[in-house]
Amino acid sequence: MRSIRFACGIVAATFTMAAQCQSMAADITAHWVSYIVVSSSMPQRQIVDLARDAARSNSVMVLNGFIGSQNSLPEVQRYITEINRQCCTPQRPSRWVIDPKVVTRYGVKAAPTFILARGESMHPSDWSKVAGDLDLATALKMFAQKSSSAGIRQQATSLYNASYATP
Repeated sequence: MRSIRFACGIVAATFTMAAQCQSMAADITAHWVSYIVVSSSMPQRQIVDLARDAARSNSVMVLNGFIGSQNSLPEVQRYITEINRQCCTPQRPSRWVIDPKVVTRYGVKAAPTFILARGESMHPSDWSKVAGDLDLATALKMFAQKSSSAGIRQQATSLYNASYATP
């Protein structure tokens, strides 16, 4: 019986180590993502401008939950459709998610908040955020100039250049 328990312990340890290795590999190879967390209580003009920035940079617009009096998905879809109609082309709309986990994971307390993150890693060198009455270009400049992480500085510079630098 002892050898069976010992063998099961080795198998469990092997699976745990394999899961940890997969998690580490996922963190290492994870793509960077830029989030713009907004609230429907913000002025619509500001949200339209941020959605335009998101479409231009391939960033993701984030809502914490449903909006409006009906608190329903169709109401959110109408809202997003109207914002995209004002800011973007049908060929290049802004991308949106309703994701309270992003808000919780990064400790978002105000809108707009701009987040630059490598995958879902919570290692301090893999994400940064800034909140305030800014546009995405300004947030990226702040990340590029003030982040203590070389990876964030490099990614912010690359995203800024790809999105805003004129050829």
